[in-house]
Amino acid sequence: MKPSQAMNYSNADILRSSSLSQLPIPFSLCVVGFLVVLFLGWFGPLVETYGATIIIVNKDSPGEGFNDPAPFTPVGGNTATTLGQARLNAFEYAANILAQVLVSTVGIRVDARIDSLGAGILGSAGPNTVHRNFPNAPVPNTWYVQSLANKLAEQDLDLTTSDISATFSANFTNWYFGLDAHPPAGQFDFVTVVLHEIIHGLGFLSLVDVLTGEKFLGSNDDFMRWLELHGASPADYPLMTDTQRQFANVAGPNLHFVGANLQGASGTLTAGRTDTHVQMYAPNPVQLGSSVSHFTNTIKPDQLMEPGIASGKAIHDLGLAQPLLQDLGWEFEVGVSFPTRNDVNGDEKADLVWRNTSTWAFAIWLMNGPTIASSGSLGVVSSKWQIAGTGDVNEDGKADVIWRHSDTGTVAVWLMNGLTVMSVGFPGSVSTDWQIRSVGDVNGDGRADLVWRNASSGEVTIWLMNGFMIASSGHLGAVPLEWQIAGMGDMNADGKADVIWRNDLTGAVEVWLMQGLTVLSIGFTGGVSTDWQIVGVGDVNDDGMGDLVWRKTSNGEVAIWLMNGVTLSSPGFFGVVPQAWEIASISDVNGDGSADIIWRNRQTGSVAVWMMNGLTIMSIGFPGSASINWEIQH
Repeated sequence: MKPSQAMNYSNADILRSSSLSQLPIPFSLCVVGFLVVLFLGWFGPLVETYGATIIIVNKDSPGEGFNDPAPFTPVGGNTATTLGQARLNAFEYAANILAQVLVSTVGIRVDARIDSLGAGILGSAGPNTVHRNFPNAPVPNTWYVQSLANKLAEQDLDLTTSDISATFSANFTNWYFGLDAHPPAGQFDFVTVVLHEIIHGLGFLSLVDVLTGEKFLGSNDDFMRWLELHGASPADYPLMTDTQRQFANVAGPNLHFVGANLQGASGTLTAGRTDTHVQMYAPNPVQLGSSVSHFTNTIKPDQLMEPGIASGKAIHDLGLAQPLLQDLGWEFEVGVSFPTRNDVNGDEKADLVWRNTSTWAFAIWLMNGPTIASSGSLGVVSSKWQIAGTGDVNEDGKADVIWRHSDTGTVAVWLMNGLTVMSVGFPGSVSTDWQIRSVGDVNGDGRADLVWRNASSGEVTIWLMNGFMIASSGHLGAVPLEWQIAGMGDMNADGKADVIWRNDLTGAVEVWLMQGLTVLSIGFTGGVSTDWQIVGVGDVNDDGMGDLVWRKTSNGEVAIWLMNGVTLSSPGFFGVVPQAWEIASISDVNGDGSADIIWRNRQTGSVAVWMMNGLTIMSIGFPGSASINWEIQH
């Protein structure tokens, strides 16, 4: 047996339309013969972020497809002015969603082309080759798609062939190339389709012939290892005969994926699971290209890797595809979409933003753990301008300062570089009935967004930001005024900030899990006496999920809830702290990934920092003090 065996594998995913209505369009997964794709394209954009490098290889000729010079009107954050560039921007955006979180030391090459695919076919994609018995292969005699095999082997096992091929229809005129996940009715979201197809290329598919039940060249593949037919004997999909697999492939909701990571994440589902087992798509009769290699189409909340997507709908969230890919062998970064809160100089350590409530001067302490690395005064700003929040609105890794004018309602943004204001912009103005309640990246694009609340009606609106510009906005309806926004944080480690609510009357806590301008789901984490207040949200145990920091108003007691999504994982209590000390911020001042607690003594002006590691205070530092006219803001 050679150290590595590889077989060329056909383009494995076809997106087909039976009509041009708004019915779901099936993501087909056809396995028909073998296709060798020569690596002849030129290298296009290199999508490289925290975890992986995705190389987009533009396979189109000059003047066509991704190079089409036809005029294009910018839409939904896509600033292209030609059709080809709009297509490429959207493709690159989808690839970047994965590149931000996927871990691989080997670049992932994706051949991309726009071509005629015939009536009703939106696109096709899949792995070019599959490998077995390569260095570091987790399971012998088992097929792995090329990109995953490369990642596990820590080397490129086929330098002549790209890992994935993706082709999208040139015949459709109703593609939506915006980046904001808001396609209008009748248009298909290109980012969603690209993201879905690339994930198939990463291994979200079985190589089994769904008609005959035969294994690919007689061996298991990595995906099929985790399939089971619930209640059957044998239940284990790989141990079945071909005939038994034929039956399993049409067994409806009884065909399950049972990987440990996916089971652990299944609690977010309200439909599409049996106990902790997630149901796969297994209709009778078999649907070539769709059966087995997708989640069931009855799953709720909706998932990216269902067998269909409707026009007018977008899903830019990996959802349960992420834990399934982890079961296959992929690793993911967590919490990488957010720069450290208040980090104005990009060193991954939170800084302290100060405002003098007497002179209205503005100053910053650049922090290095519990020590002031340097500080600077940035001048005086009229008292009419109030700091509404901080966040990185232009994706440069540095937190910017968002201001609001108390009389006019105008919003201003200072783009920061340490102790220097690089530029100032004015995104817009709204009635002063509307207040900026929180700042966070709700759509996972690396840019902080503004969450608004109308103090009179309780309505909620979000501005998705792109630097000084409002890329898109959305209205989320009205919420009863007894509910207040208590903070924001990525509660489920999906790279998107979620909104935490508290009921002033009952003490109940609610979490909106966000996906851009959509509330993906709502969870109730419990409730405590209204004597306890949420004073901050931050990831104190470095698990990628936001935690809740509480303070008891009557005696100053401190508590922390370690969260796992919308579920309380573990509480901790830290005793009573004199009430002269107030919690000013929950931020990671030493860059270790765990948020720390910054305190301010309102009587003496002293600042203290609790260096946190989960529910343990590792150390306490006192960086300095300032006149009590100075306040730490946001």
